[in-house]
Amino acid sequence: MEERSRVEDENWDSVMESLDLLFAKVGAVEIHQEKIEAKFDVSTKLLEQMLLDQQTLAKQMEATGNAVAQLTLNQMRNRQERPPSPQSSDSNEDIGFQQRRQLLLANKVAVITGAASTVGKAIAQKFFNNGASVFLADKELDKCRSFADELKKNKDPNDMQVAEAMPCDTSDWLKFRHEIENLKDKHRHLDIFYNNTEFNHISALLSDSKAFENTMAANFQSVLDSINLASAVMKSQNQKGGCILLRSSTMGLLGDVVPSAYSISQAAAIGVIRAKAAELAVHGVRVNAISQHANVHKRMLKSIFPHAEDDHLEHMIKKYMMSRTAANDDVANTAVYLASDYGKSLTGNNLILNGEFAL
Repeated sequence: MEERSRVEDENWDSVMESLDLLFAKVGAVEIHQEKIEAKFDVSTKLLEQMLLDQQTLAKQMEATGNAVAQLTLNQMRNRQERPPSPQSSDSNEDIGFQQRRQLLLANKVAVITGAASTVGKAIAQKFFNNGASVFLADKELDKCRSFADELKKNKDPNDMQVAEAMPCDTSDWLKFRHEIENLKDKHRHLDIFYNNTEFNHISALLSDSKAFENTMAANFQSVLDSINLASAVMKSQNQKGGCILLRSSTMGLLGDVVPSAYSISQAAAIGVIRAKAAELAVHGVRVNAISQHANVHKRMLKSIFPHAEDDHLEHMIKKYMMSRTAANDDVANTAVYLASDYGKSLTGNNLILNGEFAL
């Protein structure tokens, strides 16, 4: 009897322990459930906040879209109400376009000799369109004044650019130097000097020493004198330096038909350009030439090669002149490039604008 009672007590104790263990697990489950519910509450709040943020962002985007749409409509109305701008002549570039693009020669002062010629005008036009003040030097002063007035008609009234005519006698470089120095004193600097003076095309056989000397003096010596004149003024500008450009000719590279003092003078001029470029580099003065392969008619060739036979002249025209040649506008664009910062690393060069003809 006692044994049976003891066994029942042990069984009861075992059952109670099992119940305690069960209640303990139930309690743990309840605690875990409470944690899950707490996390769910937090996630629900975060989700609600995210929904609110999205609604706020949507309203902001809608308001921004409305503002952009209104601004676009206003701009369209303004364009429709704005009167059309006057059209410029074919010889001048669109002023609005000039204001939007970079001016390669802004605030520079340029002197151009031979400015009354067609190529001289093309160079002056390009320089002026790129922001430079231009001084048109030529014996034909009235033509220069007329062209200067034409340039000034299309400039911005608030712009400080200058376009003026100035007398030029290349037979008296000393007098012309005084004109240049007065200009520099007035405008504080001289940045570009373009010698576009016409060459002496009269030539002769090399045996005619007098004609040879005259051609060399007119063409070679004038190049040297103009470089010395411009460089003397530019060297006095401390470290500012300057750019000297000279007109040359592809005839200095062509001598295979008949001997010509003109061709020799052009070749010699290219040599002195290189020599002076080396001398002036330390002063920040660059010296370059532009040789234009242009159309030359038979009459001019006859003046260059007076002893050439007609068949020789016809051969030269057919061989050298019938291909596409360089236009005056090409010369002007090249001059702008050389005078601008894009050409700051070029000196002592003869840029040959040979069109389709390989020299």
